[in-house]
Amino acid sequence: FDKRYNALAERYEKANARLDEISAYRADKAYRERQMSAFLLELQKLPEVLTDYDDHLWHMLLDRATVCADGAVQFTFRDGNTITIAN
Repeated sequence: FDKRYNALAERYEKANARLDEISAYRADKAYRERQMSAFLLELQKLPEVLTDYDDHLWHMLLDRATVCADGAVQFTFRDGNTITIAN
């Protein structure tokens, strides 16, 4: 009886851990979908052609800017793309 119980308990723990992983993944996907929807809504409010610098748009696009030791600046955008501007 103990062997069977332990096997079932182990199986339950594995399934429960997998459920936690999937739940976290789904929550992350839902969060990203909300972020993307908000971003697209903001983009729709903008004119078709941008003629001036838009601080709000810049902050929506950029994740971080890193200044390197050699003076180069690396911009990392929210979609994962990076651009490096050498000094």
